[in-house]
Amino acid sequence: MGNREPVAIVTSDLHFSDKMPRCRQEKDWLGYQAGVMDWLKDTCDEHGVPAILVGDIFDRHKHSNELVNLLIDRMPECYTTFGNHDISGHCEELKHKSAYGTFIRSKTAREMNEIHILRGVRIHPFHFGQEGSTCGNSKRVNVALVHEFVWHNSEPFPGCPPKGEVNELVSRFKGYDIIFAGDHHEFFTAQVGDTLVVNCGSLMRISSSQCSYKPVVHLLYTDGSVEQIEVPTDDDKISREHLDTKKDIDNKIESFVSTLIIDDKDEISFEERVNQTMLSSEVSENVKEIMREAMDG
Repeated sequence: MGNREPVAIVTSDLHFSDKMPRCRQEKDWLGYQAGVMDWLKDTCDEHGVPAILVGDIFDRHKHSNELVNLLIDRMPECYTTFGNHDISGHCEELKHKSAYGTFIRSKTAREMNEIHILRGVRIHPFHFGQEGSTCGNSKRVNVALVHEFVWHNSEPFPGCPPKGEVNELVSRFKGYDIIFAGDHHEFFTAQVGDTLVVNCGSLMRISSSQCSYKPVVHLLYTDGSVEQIEVPTDDDKISREHLDTKKDIDNKIESFVSTLIIDDKDEISFEERVNQTMLSSEVSENVKEIMREAMDG
């Protein structure tokens, strides 16, 4: 590969959270995430590069100070773009009210809002919701960071956005040597003409469908080549057992919703009505937890 040099470790969809995903069985979820942060920092230090985080650093916009401080203290030097989970209501104007907004005010993280050059490579950031643009002619390697659902070969689910199909993506982001994409949690690469599309995948396994998934991060080099580094998962505790009770919980939620008395003339809000019903009814803790999560957004 000649005299190439490492530029950055690229990853996305970290989804750090106070609340452990239902598929995970770690006794100390915060401690587990601290270990992931330490591994990422050690990997960056080993190669002498910063990290680039392509959105969804957090699982939701509201998190504890403890989690945010943990990221500030343990994450490597990094450059970020925001994803749909990072900001309230997917609204950039509310960024200052989010855990992500606090994180990027630290000395650890730097949000990219314009072209940034790292070791001669031109990094073009596109935050969640921003439209693509054509890259002008340049003798340098040009890299786009995109946070939108990207797919190839066949639709991963019915009705997934057609503009995210890799050929459509490249037609909207013309002229880039590499497009790193976040949002879709499964890693893949696709070569479309002169453009390499790298769908980063999630840094951690956060759903039961990922029991056999092997997360990777991506080492970008000055010549535009990319190598994958596997994230250690030997100590992970992940299970599909919770799915056995999903149907039962769905039935309980349906039953709970049917008990809500909604009247257009009510002087109390929907949220207050839900809280009143939870207090006055025999509602399981699982259903209460799900309803509170839904109302918190």
